[in-house]
Amino acid sequence: MKNEPITHAVEPGRLDRGKWSHEFNKQVGEGDIAASYSADAIGMRGTVRRPFVFRGDLWVNVGQGSSVVKAYRLVPIDDGAGRTEYRDKTRDCEAARANPMGFYHGIAVRYRSDWFVLTGPPACFVPGAHEQPGLFGDP
Repeated sequence: MKNEPITHAVEPGRLDRGKWSHEFNKQVGEGDIAASYSADAIGMRGTVRRPFVFRGDLWVNVGQGSSVVKAYRLVPIDDGAGRTEYRDKTRDCEAARANPMGFYHGIAVRYRSDWFVLTGPPACFVPGAHEQPGLFGDP
């Protein structure tokens, strides 16, 4: 049985995809949650883009619809922990999709030069009321 993702309402600008600027040759106005989209990088290179912070944890966007983002927590890998790579996980896609912790759960990825593991179950982020910053300023 699959866990239903917990949904978090966040300030809508964090989900904004922004617009391509020909003048600057890059995406501008993109929110931090949208900018962390990494499903392509995970599958092709085993890396993630800059994660976003939510309630003190690092998260990575793996899917973005018109008004919802699905994301996994990014947790440092202990030296003794095994690493499941994307290519190994996808050898049995049906089993990976049926995982109650989510498809990307347990996949090892690099951010910069450090190793992390994606940890499920995934959460959904939707536009909503602005949350007050926590003690250290993260939403």
